[in-house]
Amino acid sequence: MKFILIIFLFLFSTQTVKAEGIDLRNIVRQSKLETIELPSIVEGHLNLSGLFSIENFIFPTEVHGDLYLSGLYKVDFVYLPEVVKGDLHTESLRYGTDLVLPRVISGGIYLGKLEKTTELEFPMVVTKNVDLSKLKEYKKLKLPKVVGGYLKLSSIETLEQFILPEKVGGDLHLSKLNPDTMVDLPKHVGGSLYIESLESLENIKLPEFIGGDIYVSKMPTIVKEVLPQSFSGEVYNLPVPSINIFNL
Repeated sequence: MKFILIIFLFLFSTQTVKAEGIDLRNIVRQSKLETIELPSIVEGHLNLSGLFSIENFIFPTEVHGDLYLSGLYKVDFVYLPEVVKGDLHTESLRYGTDLVLPRVISGGIYLGKLEKTTELEFPMVVTKNVDLSKLKEYKKLKLPKVVGGYLKLSSIETLEQFILPEKVGGDLHLSKLNPDTMVDLPKHVGGSLYIESLESLENIKLPEFIGGDIYVSKMPTIVKEVLPQSFSGEVYNLPVPSINIFNL
C-alpha cells in the first residue's frame, strides 16, 4: 500500500499544470508574487509588468504568448521560461546579472535600456527584433545566428568578444563602433546599415546583400566598387551630433 501511495504521489507531482493567459500587472513586489502558484505552462500571455525587481525566481517553463516584464529595472539570477511563443518585453531593464534568456522564442527580445550585464546568451534564432540599444558592459555575449527583424547594437564600441549573426532581416544598428575595430558584418542585412562612427571601410567587410540604405557620418566618400553588387539603395551622410563635434 505504501509503495502504491509513493507511485501515486510521484505521478501527481510530475503532471504538467496548464492555465490560460495570466494578468498580474498589479503585483509590484516579488514577495506577493511568491504567494501565487504559477502553472508550468501558460496558454497565453503572462503579464508581470508591475514588478520593479526580481531575483532567484522560477518562472513557468513555457509561455504560449507574450511575456511582459516591462517594469523591471534590475534582475539577479533569473531563469526566464525555456519557451516563449511571443515577444519578451523587458524595455525598462537596465542591469541584469545571470539573466538566462529563453531557449526558444517566437517573437522579439526587447532589452533596449539594458546597460550592463554578465553573460547573455540568445537562442539560435529570434524571429523578430533584438533591441540592445544601450548595452555597453558585458562579460560574454552570444547573439543569435539569425535575427528576423532589426538588430540594435547602437552603443557597442567593439565586436572583439562576440560574433554578429549570419543574417539580419531588418536594420542593423552599429552606430558607435570604434573606427579601428575589425568588423565582419552579417552576410545578409535585409534593411538599412547604420555605421555612423566609422571613418572608412578599411577594416570592414560589408554584407553580401543590403536591402536598404547605408547611413554614415564620418566617411567623406564611399567608392561604388566596394558596395555589394546587388546594392540598389542610397548612401546617406548624417550630421555628426554636437556632443561629438565639441567633445563634450
